[in-house]
Amino acid sequence: MSGKAVFQGGNAQSLDNIAGQPIAEYTHSKSGTVHKLEGPVNAKNIVFKATGDYNDGDVWILNNHPVAVTYNGGEELLPTAVLTDDMVQAVVMEDQLRLMLQKPTPQPNILDNWYFIDPVNQRGQKEYTGGHSIDRWQYPQKVKLTGEGISLIRTLVANNPHFLQKISSPSNYINKTLTFSVLAKTNKPDSFRCSIFNETTVFAQKYMKASEDYILYTVTAKISSESPSFSVSTQDMSAALEHNPTIGDACHLVATKLELGNRFTGWPAWDYGTELAKCQRYFQRLALRGAPVDNSVVYGWNTIPNRVRIPLPVTMRVPPALVSFSGTIYHEQSSETIDDATIYNGSSANEVVLSLGKRCLMVNGEAQLSAEL
Repeated sequence: MSGKAVFQGGNAQSLDNIAGQPIAEYTHSKSGTVHKLEGPVNAKNIVFKATGDYNDGDVWILNNHPVAVTYNGGEELLPTAVLTDDMVQAVVMEDQLRLMLQKPTPQPNILDNWYFIDPVNQRGQKEYTGGHSIDRWQYPQKVKLTGEGISLIRTLVANNPHFLQKISSPSNYINKTLTFSVLAKTNKPDSFRCSIFNETTVFAQKYMKASEDYILYTVTAKISSESPSFSVSTQDMSAALEHNPTIGDACHLVATKLELGNRFTGWPAWDYGTELAKCQRYFQRLALRGAPVDNSVVYGWNTIPNRVRIPLPVTMRVPPALVSFSGTIYHEQSSETIDDATIYNGSSANEVVLSLGKRCLMVNGEAQLSAEL
């Protein structure tokens, strides 16, 4: 066979000969997790058109013999390395089949705080029972940090709870193809599923199977501008795991990724400091230790509330709301515990002004600020 095929990465390459050897055309079929390749026996260089996607845990059979399939450099295949209708060229090397594909460079992760073995967890709890949990992620039921990832545990019967992260600026992805990948395991088949969705439309989803081993699941969707439920004026697009109503179901997660394109390209390097800064655009937990009063905003002794100006270490997405404040104010040579601080309307995304209710000289406590989607 001769001609040209477009390989991953968009490079057109000749299929005529490799090292002087003719190229044999093989047929590909997939049943369940088994990929079968059939063609002329003893062929060293082959080409085939894929009739199914390659997923984590799939196996390959070449003319009734199991083979290990790798990238050209010998690296283990990533899920989605081969997709339906791909034209793939390969070299047979005894019990190994090397695809003429280069292992891709990992693309950036659109999601924040995606590595759950070492997650950003500013709220500081080991378990959460509803609402926001580890930074940027929400779940209405139980989230447990295990040291080896996180576990989602069903504690209530409710309609399809979602462990989700809302996507900032969804208009950036209209008419774009996105792939959502989840490294997970669960104790029950067809209960948990990974999906890309907004408030009314599921763009793509895939159910998980029961397994004692972690499996990488991927779903791909094109975010169409013609979708009547996709609103670019609100941040309502999410990547999530959801599941059916059975109390006690559990799903254990190691990592997630959302990226442009129709393939999983691998995990980028995890940098905790970089992820913390990203998360602090949405939530900050500030320890206030001896923060001095800004005299420019003090207008009286007893009649005007005192205000403390606090520069933020990271500029937040929007001017934040005060979730909570606790601590001690020191005023008039005495101290008093307070918990009724408010944010003054002169605050911004990179600086807040706390109104503490009484004139003070110093404050010692903690403030939690939110600019969540």
